[in-house]
Amino acid sequence: MRVLAVGGTEDHAHLLVRLPPAAALSNAIRAAKGSASAVVNRSSDPGLSSAWQARTGALPVCEHMVPRMIDDIRTQTRHHHGFLHVEEYDQLLEQNGIEPKQPVLPD
Repeated sequence: MRVLAVGGTEDHAHLLVRLPPAAALSNAIRAAKGSASAVVNRSSDPGLSSAWQARTGALPVCEHMVPRMIDDIRTQTRHHHGFLHVEEYDQLLEQNGIEPKQPVLPD
């Protein structure tokens, strides 16, 4: 797995990765979550903690969209100003013909 971009806000993360054709997506997600948890657990900030949300999503990205996705991921704070990440997630699902399932996240 090759990480192309990492970004997010205080309540979620976005990653753009390039996986080999034979790689299992579930293994890539498990590795990313494990790495992120390790960073948080090693942090010297006692107020820093992490919890994984009920939903994890992955969408394919066409090669010509990679530069735009990298920019979007690196500017997540500005990108999410004014709306919730769950709204964005549901919008992405709908744009890709996937019915969002409710309830989506704990309060």
